[in-house]
Amino acid sequence: MKKLIMCEGPNELAIMKILLNNNMLIFSEDDLLGLTPYHARQIGKSGQVKAELNQ
Repeated sequence: MKKLIMCEGPNELAIMKILLNNNMLIFSEDDLLGLTPYHARQIGKSGQVKAELNQ
């Protein structure tokens, strides 16, 4: 099961990317849906995210 990281703003997104790049989380980028954290405004535009959330 893939994980989805949704960040409210650009600061949170930058922090999540830093944490992922430095292996500071209990999961890796390979475990993420789309292999990336998403900015909250991107969620509605991503077909991959919509499909995964509707399962």
